Amino acid sequence: MPGWRRKERRGGRVRLVTTAAGRASEAGAFRDLYRNLREGVPAGVRSIFFTSPGVRDGKTTIVCNLALTMAAAGERVLVIDANPYRPVLHAALFVNNDRGLATLLEAPERLKENVQEIAMPRFDVLTSGPVPPETPPAPDPVRLRAVVREAVNDYGTVLLDGPSVHESGDALAWAQSVGGVILVVREGAPEDDTREARRMLEAAGARILGVVVNRVREPGPAAGGNNDWLDALASRLEAEQSGAGR
Repeated sequence: MPGWRRKERRGGRVRLVTTAAGRASEAGAFRDLYRNLREGVPAGVRSIFFTSPGVRDGKTTIVCNLALTMAAAGERVLVIDANPYRPVLHAALFVNNDRGLATLLEAPERLKENVQEIAMPRFDVLTSGPVPPETPPAPDPVRLRAVVREAVNDYGTVLLDGPSVHESGDALAWAQSVGGVILVVREGAPEDDTREARRMLEAAGARILGVVVNRVREPGPAAGGNNDWLDALASRLEAEQSGAGR
């Protein structure tokens, strides 16, 4: 990938609407998403990879708020930053990025030695970890599956915040290593991009669990204006496949 440059977003760019400061309508959308997951996704699927057709479609916001909702419901959840190209979880959750997934993939260390806790009980995070300034090497599928397997053994649910399908082949490698994939689509995004992303995932053998539509305008009188939900609203999950997962 010539000319690759690592991009980091810093501090406060992800809105945690499921905290006390979030709007009730937005928090309710994530509770709906959580309920749809539990009702529509096979119980055996415990690792879910989030990707999208393009960048900045709101994957990190969806993942963080869904994880908070799960933790509040009593589930033990691990969120993994699987995007070395645009690592953001450490900034969003105010933890350091000295160690993380990159460390784990490079050396035979235990997952728990690289995981960090946040203030929310039952919610842990594995950040991207340090990545060299040059193009990251292609991930080893065997190692990816080992990391996912260890994470699933230690946690009830594992959510992976990944790169977009068109951004990196890493997305397809991760998609093959988890129990299922959720495609995050920004409302109004080109349908051709979404269709192509889905085609690529299916060709790679990924199990697509559903689609989350993000940045949906809030219903009501204000909807006529420029009233996007600030990366916050996951309006629906369409469960599409069934069967036991990893």
